[in-house]
Amino acid sequence: MTEQATRIILADDHDLVRAGIRNALQDLDNLAIIAEVGNGVELMQALAGQPADLLIMDINMPGFEPLAEIHHIRTQYPHLRILIVSAYDDDIYVQGLLRAGAAIAMASLTSGMNLMSIGISYQYMVRGAVLAAAVIFDVATRNRS
Repeated sequence: MTEQATRIILADDHDLVRAGIRNALQDLDNLAIIAEVGNGVELMQALAGQPADLLIMDINMPGFEPLAEIHHIRTQYPHLRILIVSAYDDDIYVQGLLRAGAAIAMASLTSGMNLMSIGISYQYMVRGAVLAAAVIFDVATRNRS
């Protein structure tokens, strides 16, 4: 029996960032990017329009209030996994995102290693793992120097 592809929504207000994430995931098996959106309104429409397994998103998008909206998304779509890709690395903010329901939060996409980390994080999430944000931030921070 063929395994069903993981359905992914990419949400970032920068086309170039979405392209980078798409490229980082393109060689992985059993995934399908079902929607790409650039703001909070489009994100809510995409979530309502088709079932998704994973949301990979930036939290700094027009029309999107991160903590409240992530909590709302987790309430409406409890099986949806959320991977946040953001430049925010404030520990308190990251803890708030995790409490709101994000499974993984990671630092900015300023290096190729962080793009590779998206693929690695995706693979862990597909297996049902929830990684601590501190670990991802530690890896990302070490790779900035």
